[in-house]
Amino acid sequence: MNQDLAVFAIIGLTSGLTVFSFIKNLRTKKTKNGCGGCTGCELSKFDAGCKH
Repeated sequence: MNQDLAVFAIIGLTSGLTVFSFIKNLRTKKTKNGCGGCTGCELSKFDAGCKH
């Protein structure tokens, strides 16, 4: 019984993360550069495009 609960919890968390990532991807700003609106590097601050 405990094994079943652990498996269902893992499956539920994985499914939730997948749905969250999918929705986040749909809401990402579409820009000219490859960053998609992220602010994770110096290149995005100068609008020069990202290479990550």
